[in-house]
Amino acid sequence: MQDNLNKKTNGNYFIIENFINAKHAKDLINFFDENEKELLAEKIGNVFISGEDNVEANFVSKDGTKTPYYFTGAAINYKGEECLLGVGLDISNQKNIEKEINLEKQLSDSLINSLPGVFYLFTKEGKYLRWNKNFETVTGFTSEEMETAHPINFFDVDEKELLAEKIGNVFVEGTDSVEANFMMKDGSKIPYFFTGVAVNYNGEECLLGVGIDISERKKAEQKHSEVLQQLQSHLYNSPLGVVEYNSDLNITTWSKRCELIFGWTEQEVLGKNAFDLIYEQDKSKTEIIADELTKGSVDSNISHNRNYTKSGKIIDCVWYNTVVKNSSGEITTVMSLVEDITEKKKSEEIIENSLKEKTTLLSEIHHRVKNNLAIVSGLLQLQKNEVKDEKVTAAFEQSINRIISIAMVHELMYKSPELSSVNIHTYLDMLIPAIAAAMNDHNRNIEFKIEIDEYKLNINQAIPIGLLLNELITNSFKYAFQDQNDGYIKIELSSSEQSVTILYEDNGSGFGEESNFDKPKNLGLNLIHTQLQQLDATYKVDTENKFKLEFTFESETYETIER
Repeated sequence: MQDNLNKKTNGNYFIIENFINAKHAKDLINFFDENEKELLAEKIGNVFISGEDNVEANFVSKDGTKTPYYFTGAAINYKGEECLLGVGLDISNQKNIEKEINLEKQLSDSLINSLPGVFYLFTKEGKYLRWNKNFETVTGFTSEEMETAHPINFFDVDEKELLAEKIGNVFVEGTDSVEANFMMKDGSKIPYFFTGVAVNYNGEECLLGVGIDISERKKAEQKHSEVLQQLQSHLYNSPLGVVEYNSDLNITTWSKRCELIFGWTEQEVLGKNAFDLIYEQDKSKTEIIADELTKGSVDSNISHNRNYTKSGKIIDCVWYNTVVKNSSGEITTVMSLVEDITEKKKSEEIIENSLKEKTTLLSEIHHRVKNNLAIVSGLLQLQKNEVKDEKVTAAFEQSINRIISIAMVHELMYKSPELSSVNIHTYLDMLIPAIAAAMNDHNRNIEFKIEIDEYKLNINQAIPIGLLLNELITNSFKYAFQDQNDGYIKIELSSSEQSVTILYEDNGSGFGEESNFDKPKNLGLNLIHTQLQQLDATYKVDTENKFKLEFTFESETYETIER
């Protein structure tokens, strides 16, 4: 049988020819691999049954190498004997080409299926040739259903005409795109952005494109639109006017509030320059403010200037200006909020003038009260000089000191620009030396140790403090140092947040057994308790072998003064 096997080259094909009778046909099986022998036996047998057949198989050479061949076989009668006549063609090149094509197809399928959106390729008649897996996943259609689907049927009735127009335009212009609701198999819709380009695929005009889900973008656009509408509503219903200008400061937007302020309608004012509305004498200073914005020196500023109205009236306005820039940092818009403050300025001037009048009047009242108290003090001093009794003289001196304590507060009040509070440090710096000078008999050496921080206190609390310290100093001079020539009086004032604490201490003899601070029997102690009650103060007292009083109260108008 081997001798009857002939091999020759026919063009690009390696051809094997042979006549094989039915008896020896099985010997041909030996030229093939073990895993293909069964197939070859079946094919050879089929030739003798049906008359012809063909097969692709690896032809095994004597050295064991395998070459892919395409074999044909036909049943013939040769010299009275059933035979198989066949040809074998070497298809190695074809198989290599098919392998490369399959690899390219696998790569293109992988690329198509990796696209984030849907991919499609359909003919001019609307027959889908290719699509990616994501198309089936998104729409819910199977591959079998896709083969009979038409592109237009994936869209709602009210959008089909638009889609047909866009698809037709791709085949005319070469490319187009559209946003539309992509309809799923279950009837739900998802907003998509579709692209399409005209291509020639296997000699047929086709449309190639992708679709991207734009649901999130649409939601963002909707949210942005709602926010923008709200912002515009707030701005245009604002009590402030809204004006927008281009980079040349020509008006592009004019709110209803601006119409009420200036009198011009939006149609009348659009295109006008910002400086057309500014009072002539205010233009130079306004140009400086405008240059800051347009040249990028600042992103926002405030200007106060006078403006013209349609009727020719001049009004005072305050402008809140802001620049709007694009992604490149270029100024695209200047936005201003404007408020007419004409009436406000008039009211402020009236209030300011009224306040000046009241301040002057109040200062004059404090001055007159101080002068009247000085007259009373002078009268008491004259009366004291006519009295010979020491007890009566002492009573006059105490009364004079009390009046001085009150008069000094009023003196500080009319000298102060605020007229509602006094610097307690300044007040006590004046008061304590005055009392000490009035009480000192020059036979004793009494030292004052004073630590008073600078605070502002309301007049309603400053006067009780002055009276209280007047009584304490007077009592110390009268009773504490009777048996000693040297001594000290300590006065400290400190504060913690809204509370004020005053410490008064002397190193005198303290109270005798017949005296009790908490049960006053004389006018001085009664006055001290009265002032403590007026201050609503809490106190601690020590009267053994000395006198120490510490009291704390809440300040009505507390303010630290920075030196």
